[in-house]
Amino acid sequence: MPLVSDTQHFGSVAILNSCTGCTTCRVLAPDIFLEARRTSRDPTIFTEVAGRPLRSMEEAEQVREAVMACPVHAVKWVKRPKTLKARPLTEGYPKLLDENVYVGGPPSKKLFGGASYLIVGQGNKRGRNILVDTPDPEEALVDRVRALGGLDYIIFTHIDHVSLHRAWKEAFPNVQRVMHADDFNDDTQDFEIKLQGGETARTADEGIHDAAPPLVCSLPGWEDELELIHGPGHTPGSIYVLYKEKFLCTGDSLHYSRAVGHLVGFRLQCWESWSRQQASWRRLLRHSSAFSWVLPGHGEPYRFPTPGEARESLAAALQWASGFPDGRTPSGRFRLWATTRVTSRRKWLRWLADNLVLPPGSRLAIPCYAGPAGAVSEGGGGPGSGLGAMLQALCKIDRGTGVALGLTSFVLGVAVGVGWAEGGRRGARLSGG
Repeated sequence: MPLVSDTQHFGSVAILNSCTGCTTCRVLAPDIFLEARRTSRDPTIFTEVAGRPLRSMEEAEQVREAVMACPVHAVKWVKRPKTLKARPLTEGYPKLLDENVYVGGPPSKKLFGGASYLIVGQGNKRGRNILVDTPDPEEALVDRVRALGGLDYIIFTHIDHVSLHRAWKEAFPNVQRVMHADDFNDDTQDFEIKLQGGETARTADEGIHDAAPPLVCSLPGWEDELELIHGPGHTPGSIYVLYKEKFLCTGDSLHYSRAVGHLVGFRLQCWESWSRQQASWRRLLRHSSAFSWVLPGHGEPYRFPTPGEARESLAAALQWASGFPDGRTPSGRFRLWATTRVTSRRKWLRWLADNLVLPPGSRLAIPCYAGPAGAVSEGGGGPGSGLGAMLQALCKIDRGTGVALGLTSFVLGVAVGVGWAEGGRRGARLSGG
């Protein structure tokens, strides 16, 4: 386990190999927890720890939050500072990010570390606030949101992030819940606003109002500042939320990678279609002439110096994405894989999960989401040698081999019971992506 040394008595911390890469710790302590590279000490862990001592009690506080927030309990104190005080994880939230945009709450453990963002209405929109995705509905956090004026809308960027919607509806009975129709399921049929095809928005009270240009719509009262852009790929109904032509909330469709220095996507958690994800980025590149903040559902909020650099980064993401084969990761297979990583200490079972449960194209994102490009870091494990070459070869399997792998995955599902029994105490309830 990689450790932070204890030379200044601020504690030491480790990342366990149950890490599934939800990015929570990197968001809360970005100088301590780093995106894994292919030269990392442990080639199976998505996050590594900076090889330097903790420098201050402030950094120790950030690590404390990461330990508390990790949904799979993969961040552990090796030595906790004796002077570190226990505080609620929600303390200080909503946390001002820039202008009138806040981080809505700490990463949600119930949504696998999902982020949320709060837009506080100004001027004639004062008191008409918007929450983009939801944090855990802790009472103290709900009270602070109420003190800021309550909620007018909750926009869900995609179906993975909706499981807390009823708790927030109970807290704010007049709030209108918004999501794209292509992601609706039985639990979301009572949402007040259903976005249709990216071109219109249907509301229970106001019928249909047109949107222009195509694939873009807004919400009543916010037409001058807010755009909802249909961006399928991660899921069929994924949307981007663009506010003031500056803040782009991207859900699980797009985030910034420090490992490669530009925007990337989640190939491992691409539930619908990698090619459709890239098509959505191309539409976004054509439509959005200005944004500088990228606010993802998973990953670190990132501000580009200029909108032009943001567009260049999005163009780089398209070139990068072509390094992965097309396809998707069925969410059920991802959950089986993640559950195996979290609950089992048996190396052979984890190896089977990595190599047989996940589709071949998805494996190229282990342990570095910014793979498979060899430019992620020099040497070790990249495509063309060792594990990378094996993974690239597996991407070319024929249909018969695919069926065989599917049967093997079924057998593995039975075997996971062994891992579940032995590691149940370490398990975490997984949801979303």
